[in-house]
Amino acid sequence: MRGLADRTAHLLLVLSVVLGASSQAAGIEWTTAKKEEWKRSALEVYVPACLSTLQIPEVLFCHNYLHCCRFYHGYDNYMLYAFPHDELKPISKDFTDSLGEFGNPNPPQCHQGYQGVALTLIDSLSTLAVIGNQSEFEKGVWWLAHEVSFDVDLKVNVFEANIRLLGGLLSAHLLASDSTLGLMRMPYDGQLLSLATDLGDRLMEAFEASPTDIPYAWVNLQKGVGYNELLVEETNTAAVGSFTLEMGLLSRLTGNPCYEKAAVDALSQLWGMRTPLDLVGSSIDMTTGSWNNRLGGTGAGADSFYEYLLKAYVLFGRTEYWEVFQDAYRAVMQHYRSGAWYDDADIVNGRTLHQQFQSLQAFWPGMQVLAGDVLAAQESYWHYFALWKAFGALPERFLYGHGQLHSNQQQYALRPELMESTFYLYQATQDTMYLDAGVAIIEALYDLNWVDGGWASVQSVHTRKLEDHMPSYFLAEACKYLFLLFDDSFLQKKNYIFTTEGHVIPVLSKFHETSPASAQLKQLVQQSPTPLRPAPPVKTVFYSTDQPQLWQLFQSVKQHFSSSSAEAPVAAVEKETAPTHCKNALHRSLSKNYYLLNVPPCNNSCIPAAKDVTQSKWRINLPQQAWSHVVEEVLRTMELHLMSTRRQQNLLLMHCSEHNILVLSCLQ
Repeated sequence: MRGLADRTAHLLLVLSVVLGASSQAAGIEWTTAKKEEWKRSALEVYVPACLSTLQIPEVLFCHNYLHCCRFYHGYDNYMLYAFPHDELKPISKDFTDSLGEFGNPNPPQCHQGYQGVALTLIDSLSTLAVIGNQSEFEKGVWWLAHEVSFDVDLKVNVFEANIRLLGGLLSAHLLASDSTLGLMRMPYDGQLLSLATDLGDRLMEAFEASPTDIPYAWVNLQKGVGYNELLVEETNTAAVGSFTLEMGLLSRLTGNPCYEKAAVDALSQLWGMRTPLDLVGSSIDMTTGSWNNRLGGTGAGADSFYEYLLKAYVLFGRTEYWEVFQDAYRAVMQHYRSGAWYDDADIVNGRTLHQQFQSLQAFWPGMQVLAGDVLAAQESYWHYFALWKAFGALPERFLYGHGQLHSNQQQYALRPELMESTFYLYQATQDTMYLDAGVAIIEALYDLNWVDGGWASVQSVHTRKLEDHMPSYFLAEACKYLFLLFDDSFLQKKNYIFTTEGHVIPVLSKFHETSPASAQLKQLVQQSPTPLRPAPPVKTVFYSTDQPQLWQLFQSVKQHFSSSSAEAPVAAVEKETAPTHCKNALHRSLSKNYYLLNVPPCNNSCIPAAKDVTQSKWRINLPQQAWSHVVEEVLRTMELHLMSTRRQQNLLLMHCSEHNILVLSCLQ
């Protein structure tokens, strides 16, 4: 292993690339200095300050850093090639106006007349403050105050606009207003708060137009909720439950209670939908206030719901948030936890549906640190970090039940959650293993994601092919958490909480003293779980996929039962009409202890010899002891694809214990 001094030198070399040091900084010489002397140097040279908190006798002093280190490699290239558009395309050194694309499975190719709102700059302001770049922070504040308008004909995702734009503006406003930080040389009169209020009013249209307290997922910033927005009735738990910080702050800073009341009303509606197990799903029909399916987990569609319950308690001091968080967290640990991993499960009975890791779940150990469950956080963290080491990045999904990558979600979109948890765990334990993990992450980023024009996402961690996109949250979160891992001096000045986008919010006593949504918060903790409803009638039972797993399942089940249990093909079976996209259907009966397996005609070449079983139906009587094998086989070969596409989210996996069958149903 490299010596401590060598590892420290290597760390600074890598950070010099991450933080945008120019080629002039190639000449580095060693010197030995006291830690106090090093900290004084760090006031002028902010990049080497990343080493100022390390307990080491030898430190680097780079003479050439004083004038050549400007800012992040990504930030400088964004300002050069993309500003004032939304995000950077680092490979082509171009820009994309991507605000209208977030959360959209079929994003439009262009938005007529829209030319960006400097999204990456807004997302980067709090990072500029953390690293101490006063001049860039101040320039960014003044430019936004005078040049940005949200009066644009653009359909945006309400959740994304809230955490990226509204959160970024509110954080920057609070930082600019804090004279002790010295970030503003010219008098600042709250211009960013005015901009945030204007945006907040536009986002409120999604709440006010809703037939329930659950906001629409989309809103047009200029026209509100119109026909196009009404077409999308689906939203998710994370989106509904992640407004409390930003909207709560906006209410306190403006004195207008409507923002926080809307956020808490949405949260109350959501928490009232939980099952008797205190579990919440992921996909919601916001027009009816009901779950679209029974799939629950801690990853995509649910993650920041848990995070904001805890952080709203820290920021606002309301015990109602803490009470709900405890119930929700306890339910997760009881029903989702599987060793170091967290399964996706049926929210009604707690039964495991999928054993897959989603990269967004890497935030969970960091949140556990805030909640005080450090041992559980450490256990999960090292499993997640092992994934990073194996692939050089965190894949979007990893099937830990099989030890393999997901077939079509292998990308790494520069997500920051692992860096976030690394930072929190080092803060909690002061264990230098987390510093070593941070070094390894930085090295991997340099090895895989660095391009001349910035930092590129990865299309597949298997092929290591890059994608021409640098998301704004890379500068807002990933760079911030890596910097704070090695230099937390900014956090020594005040208590801060981080939003889910990584924006820093000071925890002030005045935020605890007022609560515009007191009545709504009392209602939140008084909500009873939604009682179990009778199972809806099942018209037909379908599974549709273009993957060869259907054929594999068919062969497996047929082979397992053909020798003893399978009867002759049933000729007369009631015909049922499948949706047009269901080319391959798995039929099962709810009324008897058997299922029907049907493979209709198929021209798909990936299903060999499908014509040999065309229109054949086997009625298979299943012995009691055989069901565990069938359930295991189905889950392993098929159900990981159940919620993989939006068009299939009306499908529901259900185990009927009364009839001892596993049902995949299309509900009315």
